[in-house]
Amino acid sequence: MLILAGVLGLKGYSKTSLLLLCINTFSVVVSPNTSNASFTVLTIIFIIFVFAFTGVALGLRKDVQRYGSCS
Repeated sequence: MLILAGVLGLKGYSKTSLLLLCINTFSVVVSPNTSNASFTVLTIIFIIFVFAFTGVALGLRKDVQRYGSCS
């Protein structure tokens, strides 16, 4: 779902991608299995998080440029 959030963010669906990103970030953080995970699993999760947050950030930037400034 994090990869989907990144792709949706790149496509410009910012509200949906932010909601997915928040839900999935919370579920990974509170998951009890992350304390027992190996280094490689944590590295893969980190790479997926980087992709998701980058996609959402680029999508938000597109929305701001499309609609002008907020003020």
